[in-house]
Amino acid sequence: MTETIPLKQQAQGGDPQAIATLMNRSFNRRGVTAFVTTKGNCLQILLESSVVPSQSTFVSMIWMGVHKLEIPNIHSLEIYGKQLGNEIPSWSQKVTLDKAIVDQQYQEDTMHTHLNTNSIKENSDLRVTPLKDISKVLPVEPPKNIDKNLDIKNTGDVSKSHFLHQLLGRFNIRSAAYGFLMDVIGSECSSFLLTMIFSFILAMQGKNYYQIQTELSNNYFSIIYASLGLLFSGAGGFLAAHCAKHDRILNSALAGVISTSFGCLMTYTNPQSIPPSSLQTMSLLLTIPVAIAGGCIRQASLKKQMRTI
Repeated sequence: MTETIPLKQQAQGGDPQAIATLMNRSFNRRGVTAFVTTKGNCLQILLESSVVPSQSTFVSMIWMGVHKLEIPNIHSLEIYGKQLGNEIPSWSQKVTLDKAIVDQQYQEDTMHTHLNTNSIKENSDLRVTPLKDISKVLPVEPPKNIDKNLDIKNTGDVSKSHFLHQLLGRFNIRSAAYGFLMDVIGSECSSFLLTMIFSFILAMQGKNYYQIQTELSNNYFSIIYASLGLLFSGAGGFLAAHCAKHDRILNSALAGVISTSFGCLMTYTNPQSIPPSSLQTMSLLLTIPVAIAGGCIRQASLKKQMRTI
């Protein structure tokens, strides 16, 4: 029977795939994926994320982890940070493991001559493994003896900034805008069309302009208009979830927030408008939950389609 070599031992032997797997156990929870390859006695690490990875945080983590692995014949690190979709890394940093001598390079025009990011991905043969604690291999704390040129920031501030970047990266403004337009245009057009139809019917009954206005302002018609508005709010949330490629419910909620803000702006800030009724206020409060419900319906339909494939 073939004996399985422990992952840490493979990494200590210089296996790039094992090193990448260990790194990603820690990095994936931060939304970052690492690709590793070797070039002579240099270990090349490419970090990819929806936002540019924090240079000071990840350089210090990688330096400490690799230094502790004591990989033979690896004397330096070349670390690159890149945002998904970009061809050229946003930053690069070379660290000598022996003396922690740092050579920093920031967004140079000739950066692609130093690193072919596609080759790192191809050579890394990355396999993402479940998230586990590897604090013994890649501790979060930066090394105390690393050179001051690394300019390590306060961990708490970096974590907050990283969380904010990650949250903003989850929003799809375009999909939320589509949902908002669906809500506003659909509600306004349907209300206008219904008003014209009801006005024509009432006029055919012999009622004058003032009588028609009185009829259209009663609670019966107000409920119909509010129901139509909420129907299109749900449709807007559905469309936002359909257009978003990730975080569908979150982007449906964002569409609802934009619609609610627009409705409040038009209702409560117009000095010439009639004071809003309790029904209008309730409709505005229900816009976000209804938009989320529309997003949930779209997500459930997508899951059902996936199961039938």
